[in-house]
Amino acid sequence: MKNFFNRIMMAMQRFMNGRYGIDQLAVAILLLYILLTTIASFINANTTIIRYVLLLLLVILYFRIFSKNIYRRSQENATFLRYYNPIQKIFRKSFSRIKKSKDYKYFKCPNCHMELRVPRKKGKIIITCPSCHHTFERKS
Repeated sequence: MKNFFNRIMMAMQRFMNGRYGIDQLAVAILLLYILLTTIASFINANTTIIRYVLLLLLVILYFRIFSKNIYRRSQENATFLRYYNPIQKIFRKSFSRIKKSKDYKYFKCPNCHMELRVPRKKGKIIITCPSCHHTFERKS
């Protein structure tokens, strides 16, 4: 039985040799497909338009995974990441700030507008900006 699975895995590796495979854009398309399928099932939307959109997403996904034009697919992924990374950075920063909001308070420097983090419950403190060395007083 183990030998059978090894032969199948070897055949899959030979088939995928020279093909693009899965990247971040493929994962995003798959997550979008799952999200739309879930939403459609909750609202009982079995309309033809939604089915075509879901089918189109699957066709694009399989086309990208099995494509032999590796250069073009990597350029598409790079374009996707150029838009996705700044959005991801904003969300990570927001979630990090929410997690740390119990222990820290955030202020913006009035001079250079750099975001500064200071510990909570220290009363009135004098804050010195590490960037422009401007000092100001705030209640933490």
